Amino acid sequence: MVWAMSVAAAIQAPPRLTRRVPVLTSGLGVVHLVYAVAESPDVLRAMAADGILAAANDYQRDYVTWFVVAGFTLLMTGSILRWTVRRTGQVPPSAGWWLLGTGIFAVILEPTGGAWALVLLGALTAYASRQEVRNPASSEPRR
Repeated sequence: MVWAMSVAAAIQAPPRLTRRVPVLTSGLGVVHLVYAVAESPDVLRAMAADGILAAANDYQRDYVTWFVVAGFTLLMTGSILRWTVRRTGQVPPSAGWWLLGTGIFAVILEPTGGAWALVLLGALTAYASRQEVRNPASSEPRR
């Protein structure tokens, strides 16, 4: 029992932003999926009625398909980040840079689109990856 309490005391919760990044990433994925359904319900119904195989065969269907794919990809990324933060207490630096780079590329292609949210998420993730988690059992920061 004493050993378990000392182990629990040695483990410190990650910084708040580090804990929030996976939630924000998954949240952006949910927004993507909800927006696709709310913006294009007729297109989704037509795709379902025609069958899923080769259903994205025009501009509107391509748009909805990639919006849904991006939503699921963000949900997956948020899930992986959540697992990583729980295991290590940190966000991998590469996650922030990938999100930021992808967001900047999307903003260059479509400056008036919603990719600014991905730029912000990438910047927050990159910043969160630089926060140190101190282990009270040692004087060394955990990186």
